[in-house]
Amino acid sequence: MTVTRRRLLATATLGVASSVFKGVRLARAADDVLRVVIHSPLRIIDPIVTIARNTQMHGYMVYDTLFSLDSKRVPRPQMVDTYTVTEDGKTFVFKLRPSLRFHDGAPVTSRDVIASLQRWGKKDGLGRMLMEASELTAIEDDRFQLKLTKPFGMVLEALGKPGTYAPFIMPARIASASPDVAIKDATGSGPYIFKQDEWVPGSKSVYVRNPHWVSRSEPPDFLSGAKIPKIQRVEWVSFPDPNVALSALQTGEIDYFEYPPLDLVGIVQERRDLKLVKVDPWGAQGWIRPNSLHPPFNNPKARQALLHLVDQNQYMQTLGVPRDMYYQHCGAIFLCGTPLETDVGASDYLTPNAKLARSLLEEAGYNGEKLVVLHPTDIPDMDAATTVTAQSLRKIGVNVDLQAMAWGTLLGRRLKREAPAQGGWNLYHTLDFSFNIDTPMANSFLVSSCDDAGPGWPCDAEIETLRFAWAKEPDAAKRLDVAKQIQRRFYQTVPYVPWGQFSRPVATRASVQNIGATFIPVFWNLTKT
Repeated sequence: MTVTRRRLLATATLGVASSVFKGVRLARAADDVLRVVIHSPLRIIDPIVTIARNTQMHGYMVYDTLFSLDSKRVPRPQMVDTYTVTEDGKTFVFKLRPSLRFHDGAPVTSRDVIASLQRWGKKDGLGRMLMEASELTAIEDDRFQLKLTKPFGMVLEALGKPGTYAPFIMPARIASASPDVAIKDATGSGPYIFKQDEWVPGSKSVYVRNPHWVSRSEPPDFLSGAKIPKIQRVEWVSFPDPNVALSALQTGEIDYFEYPPLDLVGIVQERRDLKLVKVDPWGAQGWIRPNSLHPPFNNPKARQALLHLVDQNQYMQTLGVPRDMYYQHCGAIFLCGTPLETDVGASDYLTPNAKLARSLLEEAGYNGEKLVVLHPTDIPDMDAATTVTAQSLRKIGVNVDLQAMAWGTLLGRRLKREAPAQGGWNLYHTLDFSFNIDTPMANSFLVSSCDDAGPGWPCDAEIETLRFAWAKEPDAAKRLDVAKQIQRRFYQTVPYVPWGQFSRPVATRASVQNIGATFIPVFWNLTKT
């Protein structure tokens, strides 16, 4: 294993962690308590307001969905008991399971489902298409109808959409809120209850088993099937440094570490009381996000310059990713190893070309102005990737203003549309996981709807037309053709720049068992011995 600067630092840090960080030391958790360190502490509890991964994880704790995908990407009934569809494929009638209860004991009704889907449909791209193409009607408390008024080929796939903006079902009294205003009440019908009275935003979140929960009986398969909350209490806790969190895992102060530093996974592999688990079979893809509102990245040539700067191997090696855990180069924007993988448009960027990158930046009008690069220092992946990009930019003469901050601060800062000199930004780095990337409608960073797009605000009508064409197309082979057109256009407009695809295993105590391949960490079905 390569000995990196981080590993050398960590070797020293791990030995003194307990004495240096006495303020965050914890007693070993009881067997019915699972103590977890996730990548960033929970600050927002509304999964319809933000795409933050920790809020998605929170959503899977407290909410349920009508359908969930299995490991073959087939939507399976979850809250739905049975359903029928007419021969012309235009009218669906869904019957809810009889045992569904919210955390407050109230039954889940068709009215709750319709209100939740309508709120979701105002925010999610696929949801918006479904709501615009259909009419929802409550037939009885436990039955509702979805009638298509326009062609739409992905009804069940939309209702079972995982990840970003998943169609979680909430009580109608909560789901009636604006999708742009974060809800304050996390009442759901999922396997765990959020302990709002114990929540310390940015530090600690607590979940306890839902006494009203009745699991499905089918075997667990990806996000479908049985979801049994076997652990009584799950605590998400925060540590000031990932190396200290890894030390806490070694001592048994925590049980589960979502983001162990990749150059330290060898430590986990060497210990019999710890293990690595690949929760997402397809892994993550890292991205540089340029701000398309301001120079020089309001010019596509400047964004193409970033593509020519990126050496994916360099990013993987700097992160310390073991060689058997990453692709040497992946130019597929819907990920390598997925049904929509393609190399269309990517061949010009296989080999870095700093000279061409400098030339394109000059053609875009760059003349030595300061470029603000947001630098999260508390997440090792983002820290390392940002450093690589900053060094590459400086080598071609770019005046980089690297601004250090915590990831939580970055999430707020990236919302600022002001010019970089007035508190805005030019670049930041992020990553996301398979089911948040692998289709044109799931990939929120591909959205190029100008002011309605996510931070970075890319703007391209052709990509938007193709995304919606993909969703309307019922034929899988034709969908692949549309996906190739999207990728070709992607490499012309460059809404973001991929810097590598790699595995991102979680590290746990060996006593934590039954962790499924679920794409996003979930805590149902886990046991702790």
